[in-house]
Amino acid sequence: MEKKKGNQIRPFLTRMLLIINYLLMAGLLISYSAAWVSPEKWWFPAFMGLGYPFLFLANLFFVIFWLFFRKWYFLLSLIIILIGWNRIWTNIQFNPREAIQQHEEQFKVMSFNARLFRIFNVRKDEIVETRHEFMKMVRQEKPEVICFQEFYSNPYNEDDMMTMLTKHSGYRHYHLDDFMGGRHGIHHGLAIFSKYPIVNQDRFQFRNSTNNYLVYSDIKINNDTIRFCNLHFESIRLDKEDYLFIDEITSNRENKHNWVNGVKMIFWKLKLAFEKRAVQVNQTIEQLKQSPYPIILCGDFNDTPSSYTYHKMASIFNDAFVEAGNGFGRTYAGAMPSYRIDFIMYDDHFKAVNFETLPVDISDHYPVVSNFVMNDD
Repeated sequence: MEKKKGNQIRPFLTRMLLIINYLLMAGLLISYSAAWVSPEKWWFPAFMGLGYPFLFLANLFFVIFWLFFRKWYFLLSLIIILIGWNRIWTNIQFNPREAIQQHEEQFKVMSFNARLFRIFNVRKDEIVETRHEFMKMVRQEKPEVICFQEFYSNPYNEDDMMTMLTKHSGYRHYHLDDFMGGRHGIHHGLAIFSKYPIVNQDRFQFRNSTNNYLVYSDIKINNDTIRFCNLHFESIRLDKEDYLFIDEITSNRENKHNWVNGVKMIFWKLKLAFEKRAVQVNQTIEQLKQSPYPIILCGDFNDTPSSYTYHKMASIFNDAFVEAGNGFGRTYAGAMPSYRIDFIMYDDHFKAVNFETLPVDISDHYPVVSNFVMNDD
């Protein structure tokens, strides 16, 4: 009787696991569509795209699971994974590390969301330590061009970043653009610092945002003029209550928040940000197409490599991480699940010879750097 009962349970478990497998397969397929379906038209694929890494791993688990039990069902998830094979390489890379040849034509670019160098909610000594830690990193990396998102400069501070960069570190050429107008000499916004001359600069304001925009500086490097673009796409704009709610969930602490309201609020903020970025990326591409010069673009996309935003940009630009990076390349170090949301992209006039994410704890983002040479092809 016990043997008969066991035989009856096994097919039932198989059916249940297959149902779960089918759902995960469907989820992975929908996550692929996030790259082509604008969140303006349908928001659901954007959320599934956000879950791509977890859906991929879950389907990979089922491939291994069914193989272990010698079931042909392993082909189900394997086929779905192979359909989106190219998507894997936007999330993880195994490029061989080439020796970086130092020569006159090479230059290094850094992109960094500085989170205002922690001017809020920390002690004064921590702010000073953050700034000096950043300058230590700059002296080690020696980038020729730095693109900042959420840059902050206050000339009344003793350790002002503007002074430290321009007067003490050789970045004599700069482009500051403040979404608040730069009142009293205090800057809060996008910035580009360069060791090479800036011959022209401008900004492009996204029509659906007052805080998010694009700036560019035309920089003369040796005999070439290069347009360096720096942008910050729409943030999710989570507030203190949202982060507390996330912290309670991820740390398994007693939840003092209303689950329904907490999830609903984060859902609507994500949905609005997805929709706004879809508009902003299309406006950006139209603007960049007008450039008379080769382009290197840096920015905080606030979106992952599975997103509509990323794939629109990657349709016309190369991704330095994909071409020359290694590992997962995660750049966000905040409370939400860690993703690669900070990018350096470039057109076919250049070749990226390396890409690194610098694991320094001075912001909720990690800086990214890449070395470039002009492409002779």
